[in-house]
Amino acid sequence: INAEYGTERAAAITAAPTRRRSTMVRCACLQRGVPVDGSNKNKLKERVHRYVRSAGDMAKQGDVAVGQEQKEKLYNDALRRLNKAKKICEEMEMKDTALYYSSGNVHRKLGSFHLAEEMLLIARQQATKGDHMARVSYGLGLTYKQWGDSLPDVPSKTEHFNRARQHYMAAIAADSDLLEAYNNLGVVLVELDKIWCAEQPKDARIAFADRTHLKLAIDYYDRVIEMSPGYDPVRWNKAAALKLCGMDDEKSNETLRVMGAQRKGGARMCRLSNCVIA
Repeated sequence: INAEYGTERAAAITAAPTRRRSTMVRCACLQRGVPVDGSNKNKLKERVHRYVRSAGDMAKQGDVAVGQEQKEKLYNDALRRLNKAKKICEEMEMKDTALYYSSGNVHRKLGSFHLAEEMLLIARQQATKGDHMARVSYGLGLTYKQWGDSLPDVPSKTEHFNRARQHYMAAIAADSDLLEAYNNLGVVLVELDKIWCAEQPKDARIAFADRTHLKLAIDYYDRVIEMSPGYDPVRWNKAAALKLCGMDDEKSNETLRVMGAQRKGGARMCRLSNCVIA
């Protein structure tokens, strides 16, 4: 983390919670008949898990809610539950990868990318299982990609897209069957290809052989198609990538026409955070 984000920032992100005694948490626990000490740690862990599960359900409702106001209300309600769980964990010095992973995802949905980064980096530190590491790395990839999308200047976009690329690759290294990571990695590589093309002289003839990012994106899309031929987002993205480099054929054009009629929009990036850590 120090190498990626600098010593000062890394220290702020990864600082261990202090042993402060939260009056609010102590009172809440005592009112429910659960004293805040090691003897009831299992009960407190279960309470944390309940908060995380209910927050996850609320965030999913936000994903499908109609209207930005309703979405934000549900996401903020989810955060309130997660913050209650976080206070208990800090009080008892407990680790909970799912809690910080979920908090990071909800902050990302609200566009609070700095907070999303902070929560997900803590989750990455706490992750011990391979599948947990894959999900957390995938969440970081989503965060940096959407963060980059929101930035106006090209250098900052490029920096965040490259970070997204690194984390998607880390997710694949941890779980080689995570289709969403391959698909989203391809989407990031296409964005980097567009930036590279825009930097070339206007009258330059750009050969496909020189478009390293685009070639890699198509390779990753092909891997997904080989693993799961029915995975629709990657079929669309490969067809769109082929069109970008002038290699589109009748089959890819038909894919774009049919899937475009089903849902208008650009690249099919898998954004939903339904990869729940148990």
